[in-house]
Amino acid sequence: GKAFLPYARNALGSIEAGRDAVERVRLGVSGKLTIGCSNSFATCVLPEILDSFENKHPSLSMKVYCYATNELVRMMKERKFQIGITRYTSNDPNFQYHCVYSTPTMLFVSPQHKFAKRKKVRLAEIIHEPMIVYQKNTQYRTLVDGILSQLNLTYKPKYETNNLYLIKHFIKSNAGVHLSGPIYMKQELNRKEIVGIEIENNPLPHNNVFIVHRSEELNSLDHLFIRHFNE
Repeated sequence: GKAFLPYARNALGSIEAGRDAVERVRLGVSGKLTIGCSNSFATCVLPEILDSFENKHPSLSMKVYCYATNELVRMMKERKFQIGITRYTSNDPNFQYHCVYSTPTMLFVSPQHKFAKRKKVRLAEIIHEPMIVYQKNTQYRTLVDGILSQLNLTYKPKYETNNLYLIKHFIKSNAGVHLSGPIYMKQELNRKEIVGIEIENNPLPHNNVFIVHRSEELNSLDHLFIRHFNE
């Protein structure tokens, strides 16, 4: 059963792809883009990218699936979608990763917070503030906690959640501070609802976005999307 499982998954993926091909013929659609990404990315970043891409290529159809990073890799192995958008890479030789975005981690606070007018702030100061953090066992939380532990810095979470909307709500309410990448706060930063501050001598990991696909399985539409994302 274990030996047969990957072949069964591939067969099911091929059947679904065949159904999609027949449906595209029926609808007269010239291409299909299937994407997997996290809920936070789909909420904050992807709509703008998809809108501009669809404006350039109005004849395509799109499917978007939202899963955690580990689940995305599993679903790609089952050929549920062609392109994945993740924050992390894996060592799986069956996949290729393209980094399309990379920025330092920043501190995000309310405009009313005492740090709001600072250009930079030290981690030793940040950890004494009420912290808004992702839940334990998420990859980002594990990375940040590991680095802080190496620096002998400890904190007590004030709010802990895996919901980005709630994190933004707590920040805007001046209920605490949050460490993240600016890509997830873009709209709030533009509206000046949230303030982003650099971290002095920043040891925290960069916030990266990777497009991942199965090795040597990239069609022309996927190439167009990756190029558009980089623009």
